[in-house]
Amino acid sequence: PLGALADELREAGGRLDALDGGEESSQVRAVFSWSYSALSPAAARLFRLLALHPGPDLDRRAAAALSGAPPERVRALLAELTGGHLLVEHAPGRYAFHDLLRVYAGELVTAYDDEWERRSALRRMMDHYLHSARAADVLVTPQPNPVDVPAPKSGANPLEFEDHGRALAWFVAEHPVLLEIVRQPRPGFDGHVWRLVTVLATFLDRHGYWQSLLTAARSALVAAEREGDLAGRAGAHRGLGLALDRLKCPERAREHYLRALELFAALGSDAGQARTHQHLSRMSAEQGSSELVLEHAYRSLEHYRAAGDRAGQAAALNHIGWRQANLGDHLRALAHCEQALELARAAGDVAGQAHTSDSLGYIHHQLGRYQQAVDHYRQAARLFHATGDRHSEAACLICLGDSHRSAGQSAAAHEVWTRALVLTAELGLPDDDPLRTGLQQRVGERKVP
Repeated sequence: PLGALADELREAGGRLDALDGGEESSQVRAVFSWSYSALSPAAARLFRLLALHPGPDLDRRAAAALSGAPPERVRALLAELTGGHLLVEHAPGRYAFHDLLRVYAGELVTAYDDEWERRSALRRMMDHYLHSARAADVLVTPQPNPVDVPAPKSGANPLEFEDHGRALAWFVAEHPVLLEIVRQPRPGFDGHVWRLVTVLATFLDRHGYWQSLLTAARSALVAAEREGDLAGRAGAHRGLGLALDRLKCPERAREHYLRALELFAALGSDAGQARTHQHLSRMSAEQGSSELVLEHAYRSLEHYRAAGDRAGQAAALNHIGWRQANLGDHLRALAHCEQALELARAAGDVAGQAHTSDSLGYIHHQLGRYQQAVDHYRQAARLFHATGDRHSEAACLICLGDSHRSAGQSAAAHEVWTRALVLTAELGLPDDDPLRTGLQQRVGERKVP
């Protein structure tokens, strides 16, 4: 019966047995073995080791890390596997298994590759992703997440990135794989898990993957506690605070932020304390706690200066300027934000420039300098788009439209509001989300299909 077959298929170890039709031509293992036996020894070994990858897909460099072979050599082996229909190149340069072939490869790697071989392949793969993610984070986040990473194992082939765009593109392509690694932690790789979550946190936050960040940070905390690592626990608590903060759970977020501050202080980590105070300043602003906003912003600035982090100092100065602008002290706010923009540019912090340009747009609008506000908001929207921060881009476009309207440019205002409304639909924001309702009012309650 189909129900009984379905029950057997749910058991990963029995999937191939469940599809055994009795005759050799209908036995799945036999059919797969015909293709497998035609492979060269090197391609057969790679096929087996690919079963250790968590999925959903991988590129040539990750395959090279698993095999320990040079990427140039692996290109030919991958072509051999795809030519034998044992692997699919479902997108240019990205390879995936059919689920049943993954099970078959998993049986073979257990049967033919000893524990040392499997462990070495996993270590190379984990080092590949961790070191590549850290290199990408340094470019995507000029205030990089503070984490020390041991040297990679020979053959790990970690990537180096030429610029922000390539680093961001790698995160976009690989974050499903990184999340799978964290979701299915391998015994003995706790250090890789919590470090990977630490360097992945900013990307997940900026792209609105807050539920994924929450799940990943929970795994990181378990891994760090199991390993007994204070830095790992501090980073995990900061990640949990950030996710809960974004998911509108401020009290629970504050608990994790404060715990992170305690641990970073015990470690003597100015960078960790600075980033956590920065989060607390922003969250306090959203809750209307004026005194706490400036208190945390000044503490953040103090720690960023101690750490020698110019991009971090820019972020703190922008927070201070933004709060002063909200309190009506526009001239002092302008001075702080202009200084912040100069520091962000010097540090090459694209995201920092975006947020500070957004603040300067607000300040100039409040001062009645509408064309200057338009110029700053337009620059901020362009930079938010470049960093992939779509939520901030949509919010910025609302303000850009308001400044266009105040400058007497109604058509331009309607055009950017419409773009923002389309963007909120792509983000999946519900109709009752404040950002979306504000836009709907501005464009005459227009609904996006």
